[in-house]
Amino acid sequence: MNISSSKLLPTMHSPQSASAMPTASLALVVEQIFQARRITRDHQQLMMQLLEADAVNDQDQALINRVYEGLRKGLLRVA
Repeated sequence: MNISSSKLLPTMHSPQSASAMPTASLALVVEQIFQARRITRDHQQLMMQLLEADAVNDQDQALINRVYEGLRKGLLRVA
């Protein structure tokens, strides 16, 4: 399945601040990454926007670790 940047979460160009984004948004991005089996520059930028909040909670950290592990194990590729 190929997910284009236009199908990324609508929050990518939303005027909301990153600190107002819920962990659920990060979970959706991670789900999209694993469905596509690749992480794009758009995914990377969106994740950075979502994580610009003052503190990263345990759920966010677990999601980030999942992506890093996927990259390390070769389950994901960088596109």
